[in-house]
Amino acid sequence: LYLSYRTQKSIKKALDPIKQLQDEIKSLIDGKPLSTDPLLITELEDIRHAVVQTKNSLDNAKDKLAEAKAKKLSAEAYKSLIHDLHNPVAALRQMLSLSQDENVDSETKQEAASSLPRIADQILNQVTAAKKNLEENVITLSELNIIDCVNDSVHQIKALETSKKLLVNYEFDK
Repeated sequence: LYLSYRTQKSIKKALDPIKQLQDEIKSLIDGKPLSTDPLLITELEDIRHAVVQTKNSLDNAKDKLAEAKAKKLSAEAYKSLIHDLHNPVAALRQMLSLSQDENVDSETKQEAASSLPRIADQILNQVTAAKKNLEENVITLSELNIIDCVNDSVHQIKALETSKKLLVNYEFDK
């Protein structure tokens, strides 16, 4: 019985690093923070490192895929804007041409001239709406600077409430 208990304890101790690796892989899948304790067996530590590196690579690939999708949507939005602006710009050109054509009667000239501001406003409204839609830049995490993000946040908070003082101190390099 004593030998059996000792053998069981030895087996359990030998399997602990594998259990630790299994727990860390499960934590990684669940999105929980990983233990910083290295595994005692080099091969298992290599496996853990490979799993973490693979997860990071997958996360980066997802970011790049999202960025590519956003760029494609942005390009489609520009194409749509160009398509949407074609008719009003053509109408503006035609009305301007009619308002200045000497072969056209004065009533048609007056009607064409009076429609110019309305068409111009329509074009301006379309461009303004499109500009707001397209202003959202794709944020690439690899190009993100944490200090700039914090500074932007601080400025936004200061803009909301000027009666509060906000102190930010950085003890690290960019």
